[in-house]
Amino acid sequence: MKQTTALALLVLMSVAVTGCFPRELTREDRWDDLDEPGLFLGIWHGAISPFTLFLSLFADITIYAPRNSGFFYNVGFMLGIAGVFGGGLKVFSKRK
Repeated sequence: MKQTTALALLVLMSVAVTGCFPRELTREDRWDDLDEPGLFLGIWHGAISPFTLFLSLFADITIYAPRNSGFFYNVGFMLGIAGVFGGGLKVFSKRK
């Protein structure tokens, strides 16, 4: 029972995460009708960057949004990466 539940949870999480990956755009004119990614999309792209990096080995997927809003997207991307990899919070942990 536990293995079935764990497998179902793993499949559900995989579908949820891969459904949110940056989309593949083959033509540059498709960006014209989309808003430029900003802070919040930058955070999301940074958070899923390890998964996107792995998938970019097998598909034509970019990790970083090519047409973004600039500074705020960059800040969001770095915050997302820092959130996934710990962000240096180990400095504040107290060990005795």
